[in-house]
Amino acid sequence: MLVADWCRAKYRMYALPATPVKSAIQYHLRHFLGTMARITTDLHLKLSESAVSNLQSKKIYTVFDLMSEDSEKLMQYSGLSYQDILDLKNTVTKLYTGKIHKGPDLLKASCNGVTKTGIQSLDYLLRGGLYAGQIHEVCGVSSSGKSQLCHTVAVNVAQNSDGIVHYIDTNADFSATRAQIILENKGCSEEMQVLVLERISVTRVKTIQEVLSLLHSFQWTNTKLVIIDSLPALFFSFDPDLHRFTYTYSLNIFSNLIRWVAGEFNIPIITTNSVTYWQNYAEPDSSPLKRLSSVKPTLGTYWHSVPNSRLLLENTKSEGRKITVWKSSYLPSGSTCYIRITNAGVV
Repeated sequence: MLVADWCRAKYRMYALPATPVKSAIQYHLRHFLGTMARITTDLHLKLSESAVSNLQSKKIYTVFDLMSEDSEKLMQYSGLSYQDILDLKNTVTKLYTGKIHKGPDLLKASCNGVTKTGIQSLDYLLRGGLYAGQIHEVCGVSSSGKSQLCHTVAVNVAQNSDGIVHYIDTNADFSATRAQIILENKGCSEEMQVLVLERISVTRVKTIQEVLSLLHSFQWTNTKLVIIDSLPALFFSFDPDLHRFTYTYSLNIFSNLIRWVAGEFNIPIITTNSVTYWQNYAEPDSSPLKRLSSVKPTLGTYWHSVPNSRLLLENTKSEGRKITVWKSSYLPSGSTCYIRITNAGVV
């Protein structure tokens, strides 16, 4: 069995039962905002249905309401003993409050929180690689090499670490054959090719609802990198006249969710996006910053500030590509590097 055939057998399509867009978005909004933390009988053994009903009659619906209320009043409302109320609050504290981290542990995590892309010029541009907890967006026109870059980074990260790379494919652009060719031209044995491809978990999705469900269901243990290629395919299916509110809603939920995933699990995330060009022929100007101001990323103004770093990938007159820092919280805007697409991937 060829490595590419094995990987295609592993490649899966993620699909959900047909659900109206509005109800699906509302479900994920409720899930993300914490309505899954409503008070139920599953929260504590002593919490009966009648006790939950009594609390709700006093407008105590969520764990936040519960923790904000005086313990003696909770005794009167629920009929539970004082010790049961304390146990209930301790349970809520363990389930829903943040974890306490020691300073040395945070320092160690930050020192180890850079994932190299394996592309020397790009790592130099990014000051070491992909920073953990950050969202990195690669923008460019069609055929500029965004998917080729994602393929190479996924293969390099999977090869150089024992972690999992989650590759969320929205356009059916992921090619197991291309990944195998990259590994073959790197001189990897067939056993190594299988091992590397096994570390790349590819999931094909078609709608934003599927992506939200997927991100909620992932087990993030040992995840080294998340790649979402590409975003426009998820959002351009909305009719702007009919679903403007749903579009904004879903974009809001999605951006909050990936920010939470990146920060909570200390994972770098790569997204790809398209661009539009606006040319003023009356004022030709070749300066990088002036030219960047005439290029706009898609998905609108709201999305503009979501990525921590945005890179612009462009074709050059030669066979190569140029990557320019479009905007970043820690990289100088306008700085560039050059790459080439070869049989061994992007170099």
